[in-house]
Amino acid sequence: MNVLKKAKTLIVSFLYIITLPLIAHPYNTDSTFAFGSKQTVIAKKSNACDLFLTINSVTCDNKSTNITTDDEVIIVATMTGSKGQAWEMSRKESHQFDTAVHLGDWVGDQTITVRVNIADGVAGYDPTFDRFELWYMIKGSLDCVGDVFVFIPECPCVNPDAGTDQKVCLGTPSVKLTGNPTGGTWSAINGGIVDNSGNVSGLFSVGKYAFVYESNLCKDTVIVETIEPKAEAMTLSPTCKEIGINNDGKIKLYNFAIGDKYQYSLGEVFNGANAIPALPAIIPNDGLIVSNLESPVLPKSYTIRVYNEQGCSKDTTVVMEPAKCCEKQICMPFLISKSR
Repeated sequence: MNVLKKAKTLIVSFLYIITLPLIAHPYNTDSTFAFGSKQTVIAKKSNACDLFLTINSVTCDNKSTNITTDDEVIIVATMTGSKGQAWEMSRKESHQFDTAVHLGDWVGDQTITVRVNIADGVAGYDPTFDRFELWYMIKGSLDCVGDVFVFIPECPCVNPDAGTDQKVCLGTPSVKLTGNPTGGTWSAINGGIVDNSGNVSGLFSVGKYAFVYESNLCKDTVIVETIEPKAEAMTLSPTCKEIGINNDGKIKLYNFAIGDKYQYSLGEVFNGANAIPALPAIIPNDGLIVSNLESPVLPKSYTIRVYNEQGCSKDTTVVMEPAKCCEKQICMPFLISKSR
């Protein structure tokens, strides 16, 4: 929706004593709008000049679209001083005193509502200042004409629909935004790539990516958040016993969320075919997923895959080091005694 300048709130109004041919009314039915609440009477000549138009309110009707060509401004005005006579109102089409668009006829003092298309009203009269001019007079009389300058108010935006926010797994190659707006352009605010069809790519890090759709200066923002499980892993080497080593090496997870699941396999790359357990299982409350590993002769790698409730996964590789234990016969101090 084109945000028009919020021009001055003053409506300047005059009553002119007409000495020139005024207008050749085409009397095409139109609608009108206005902005302001006060006018000043400059001259009076007859009863016709007692007319006084007060602008009560002005609003913009954007027709619930972001298309500016159908925007209208609505003016509510009260006429006094008519003494029960018929009166009329017209919209001046140009700076010359030659043509105007007839807006309507009324009888007696009353409050009226009139509308006009903004583009039509401003384009023909004063596009530089976003205004146009209204004339009002006793019906059929050119003795005295009221003159009102109307400044265009700001029309509110009707934001396009960029769609709903989404959460996707880190590593997802592309995302289709759910909105389907037309007539505008997409832009990426803090990373990622978006084309004008709403296809997103380049989401390489965990975080929230904002994409904005703009049409006629009106905007809507949608967020795509990339997520992955937050769990981390560590190993606890087997413990020592008086002679030998216990088979109690452990892999422990921490920073996991309730409901996260796991599998693990031997090696630096996760192997689903040989994973333990065969199907993902809920991580125990204490985070211990295995506690009976033997001490390796050489460092041994394990890869743990953690799944969150959104179906995203994250692989973490840990290394189990050989236990450092001493057997009595090896670790006893070697004492040298001197015989006598």
